[in-house]
Amino acid sequence: MSTAANLGAALRAARVPAALVLVSTCAGVAGAYAVTTQMEPVYQARASVVVSAYTRPVPVGSEEPEGRAQQPSAAPAYDPNSSQAMVPTVARLAESTALALEVAEQAHLPSEAVVGQIDASYEPGVQIVTLTASAPSPRQAARVANIATDVLRAKVAAGGSLGRRGTLHAQPLDEAVPPTTPALPKPMLNDALGGLLGLLVGIGLVMLRNHLDDRLRWADQIEAELGLPVLAALPPAPARHLRRGARRAFQRRRMARAVRAGVAALSPLTAHSGRRLLVVGVDQATEAAYAASLLALGLAEQHYQVILLEGQLDHPTLARHFPASAEHTIQQVLSAHDAVPPAAPVALRVVPAEPTDPEIRRALLRSGPFARLISAAATGSDVVLLTGPGVLTSGDVSALAPHADAAVLVLRADWTRVSDAHRAVGVLHRLGLPVAGVVVVNALDAGRRWHRRDVALTGVPVEDTTTRVVEQPHEASTARIARAGIAAASSWSPAPARSGVSSDSSVTSSAPAKEPAAAKDSSAEDEAVEDAAASDKTPAMRH
Repeated sequence: MSTAANLGAALRAARVPAALVLVSTCAGVAGAYAVTTQMEPVYQARASVVVSAYTRPVPVGSEEPEGRAQQPSAAPAYDPNSSQAMVPTVARLAESTALALEVAEQAHLPSEAVVGQIDASYEPGVQIVTLTASAPSPRQAARVANIATDVLRAKVAAGGSLGRRGTLHAQPLDEAVPPTTPALPKPMLNDALGGLLGLLVGIGLVMLRNHLDDRLRWADQIEAELGLPVLAALPPAPARHLRRGARRAFQRRRMARAVRAGVAALSPLTAHSGRRLLVVGVDQATEAAYAASLLALGLAEQHYQVILLEGQLDHPTLARHFPASAEHTIQQVLSAHDAVPPAAPVALRVVPAEPTDPEIRRALLRSGPFARLISAAATGSDVVLLTGPGVLTSGDVSALAPHADAAVLVLRADWTRVSDAHRAVGVLHRLGLPVAGVVVVNALDAGRRWHRRDVALTGVPVEDTTTRVVEQPHEASTARIARAGIAAASSWSPAPARSGVSSDSSVTSSAPAKEPAAAKDSSAEDEAVEDAAASDKTPAMRH
């Protein structure tokens, strides 16, 4: 497993959570900005006063007769201890309602515009009290602060806080000036808090999504949930490639590598000619046709004779992947009174379908001519790929199941839910159709582990590989799979040499034909095949 593949898969898997967190964070910032713009600005102006106390010291031991006033013995002197002790009192007086009402009266402002808008602060050990006035305009804030210092000085002087021992003064130190910028709101702080709140909400949504979401994403998860092997993990293809069909997507190196891995995984089932595989999606036929087209191109590249038939007659899409390549549709072949002339030998032949009425569609899929068409295609080819509708969206799968030896289930990563995939596998089991494996479309971890599987397929006996590919959790299905994958292989004879396909199929050329040397079977090879069949061993894998 490569580091680049792991990093790419992690990035692809993290796109939706990262987008959710990013959107939530941006929403938080945008909300904070919107709230900030709606808030009225508040300006603050500051003025300060110095608190100083002057006391008259009394000589120790001097006493006056009772009933006579004590006479000071000296002039008042500055007392730092008393000054420091009176600072909290002066600050509390500055924040009082009585002082605010008097300030409002002198400033000719309503009382509610001043009450609660004056704050006083001081530092321990410092005899300076700072008055902060808040107002909706710079001039009003400075005016209120300056008037408050004057009112505070008058109240402190008239209060007589020290009694007859001295006096207390609150002298203005700094005069307030109109501020240039508002103190509130603070856009940067609000945006940061809004972004942090949005980030936390986004992380919570991601965790909730992961807890409630049951979609299949990883190959290991798919194998653990369904008990089926992942045959191929098709990487996401650009939309322009999908519009141009599977041929365009197969030209991409990563896509071709994934398809070849799927062909290698299917090689035990395609070791003998005439194998019929039904490729169906869980709930969408479009993905099944896309995956079947890529598998057909991959098989043809390996010099298999492949016939690709479209069994999805409701909304056929196979012609989009092979435009102007098919000579006849299924309806034309089945309705033709004269035999369709055989075409030159090609590696891949495509028989698309036309949209059909539901009643006619059901009768056509269950008709004898359709069964004979499938049999003729199997006789004249190595592999027949039959595309079908979604297992959970159409009942036509029951009509197609008797014509197939095994099914390949196609699901879309990060879209198909676990419950839907289980239901689709259950339907195929009830139809008596073994599931060879799963093809994942738009796989998040495409290319992460398929090299290791290729080595395993080419390095172990065919019997073990076949058992791994078609392994099922149910005993009844295991018996059926064994008949289709191993035991049935020994009872099938290799297809005869072909100069063309049966007249019931139309033609598309997508890869060079088999090499003449590979088409000739020597008597020694025939004897080896017969010996293998007699001993119930699977014949050697096709190279």
